[in-house]
Amino acid sequence: MADKKGANPRHSAGRIPQALLERHRERYPDFGPEAAQLVFSVRALATSINDASKEWLSPNGLNPVRMNVIAILEGIPQGLPLSTLGALLHTRGPHVTALIDLMEDDGLVRRYKNPSDRRSFIVRLTPTGRRLFHKSFPAHYRANNRLVSCLSPSERRHLLELLAKLYSNVVQFSGAAHPKGTYAL
Repeated sequence: MADKKGANPRHSAGRIPQALLERHRERYPDFGPEAAQLVFSVRALATSINDASKEWLSPNGLNPVRMNVIAILEGIPQGLPLSTLGALLHTRGPHVTALIDLMEDDGLVRRYKNPSDRRSFIVRLTPTGRRLFHKSFPAHYRANNRLVSCLSPSERRHLLELLAKLYSNVVQFSGAAHPKGTYAL
């Protein structure tokens, strides 16, 4: 759908229209248009990546969050405590518990009492979950490779450094060690 000037908002490259930035700057002299543009662009990129990955994961009954869970657990056969899994997924306890409940109902993971802490559980991938990982992961990593193919290896490394720096600042600023949200591997 086009806006009033005929531009397609789905192809705005994750950018706030310049006129809107200028209007905010007129009203709020200390407004930082570059900061607003950067945060908006990062959010738009994350949403676009999530949406794109749903397309190649959904034929196997997965979404980005479930793919993250099976990818993490496939690499750690002894399993992980729910709290550690939540930290790796960048999500909080109740959301992790609900997610694992659903994945356990689907036969992808199984919870076991944690032998070193009877108050917690260890989550492990089931054979069904492992098969689904091996069936899905090749298409997933190939699609990820295509998504970043416009960047050279040095640009990828540099972008990773900048994102890590920004992430550290966000965590420090917000005081949140694990911001809400989940991200696909």
